[in-house]
Amino acid sequence: MFGKKQADTSEEGRAKEAALAALPPGWTLGPSDLESYRYPGGSLRTYSAAARGPNGEVALVVALTEVEAWHALPLRVRGELPVTALWAPPVEQA
Repeated sequence: MFGKKQADTSEEGRAKEAALAALPPGWTLGPSDLESYRYPGGSLRTYSAAARGPNGEVALVVALTEVEAWHALPLRVRGELPVTALWAPPVEQA
């Protein structure tokens, strides 16, 4: 219906709602984002999810699917997912 927000029943929508419910009080979700990377013989998509804390802190995660990104975000906020500067994702060989 126009003007009414309807629940997102997609797997991604459910994952985002679960992430929001798992965040500590005062944290808010940002939008997810998609990036594509090309390599010889193929390409790779990554998704990010972010949240901002009550004191201005920011948590950001990157994953191979949007669902994985939403699932990982509360882990990062709680300190259960370590920060790493480098990542070598798996790629499909052509």
